[in-house]
Amino acid sequence: MARDTRLGNKDELEAFQETLFRAIQSSHLNFLLGAGASCPGVAPAGQVESDILELLKAEKVREADKKTIQFLKQFKQPMSELLGEDRSDNVGKSLSHYVDFVQTIDILLSERKTNLLPRQASIFTTNYDLFIECASEQCPSILLNDGFNRVPSLNNLHKFAPERLFDATHHTGNHYDYTAELPSINLIKLHGSMTWERQGNDVVYRVMDFDKVSATKEDDAKAVATTLQSVAIVLPTQRKFQQTIIERTYYDLLRIFANVMERENSLLIAFGFSFRDEHILEIVKRALRNPTLKLIICCYATDEVEELQQKFASYNNVGLLIPETTGQLDFPRLNSLLRAVGPPKVPT
Repeated sequence: MARDTRLGNKDELEAFQETLFRAIQSSHLNFLLGAGASCPGVAPAGQVESDILELLKAEKVREADKKTIQFLKQFKQPMSELLGEDRSDNVGKSLSHYVDFVQTIDILLSERKTNLLPRQASIFTTNYDLFIECASEQCPSILLNDGFNRVPSLNNLHKFAPERLFDATHHTGNHYDYTAELPSINLIKLHGSMTWERQGNDVVYRVMDFDKVSATKEDDAKAVATTLQSVAIVLPTQRKFQQTIIERTYYDLLRIFANVMERENSLLIAFGFSFRDEHILEIVKRALRNPTLKLIICCYATDEVEELQQKFASYNNVGLLIPETTGQLDFPRLNSLLRAVGPPKVPT
């Protein structure tokens, strides 16, 4: 069964930190981020996906599309603030959490004592937002690989090429005296991104035109359909896979996620993720048959513990991080836990 670590228990916390230190030193480092990671900058979607799917089941396609547009419009304000300089407290707070997170990964990779593993970490996320991309701009010492092929292009369009993920970049001294791998993060957005746009049979890098989405008239079925057709994210309406390019890209990324979990000595830290996505839950459960995979799930509050314990009751390589009864395991606390990771204490 899943093993619990109660953050309020000093002995359990110290044992966890020692275990985490060894895992980071000897494992492929991966994170799985859900909607909870972007709070309070972006409000959780709540039941919107369920509502849209119910409309689709009732064959009320126009109503489902209308609700989808309403859902996308909610991103205009926080993403416009993120891309600008005048940010609200909530957006600024979320961005600072992500900046701290990226910097923490940089430290963890830089302090690795082995050259047998690449100086890379992978972030898998179902979020569409742009917080990670924006945070990486403030952390120039670590490279962000988002899977786009950025070779010179006369039309200034960069195509999404999943095979470019996990590429390593090395720095060589001016006189070729040394070669060192630069730390990097592979960003795999499992449900697409607001930096993706569909063009023919390709997905290209282009930040979503939030003004255009916001200006789409919800009662104009043709305008709504046109806007949704250009969006390269996995929306509930698109899970019927009527768009071939999204279907192919979606399954390519899920396959990458599954393959990473199958690697020997992999560590996956899940934060802000409820595991209610059936596709991802199924992949993770299948991957947990790999005895060298370690999954650490961060429970935001104690009311999440029972549900997660039931989902992973059959697996000994799963650990739950549980806050105090009246506490929370939020993003700043996760960053603090990761920064506190150090070598095991030597008994005196």
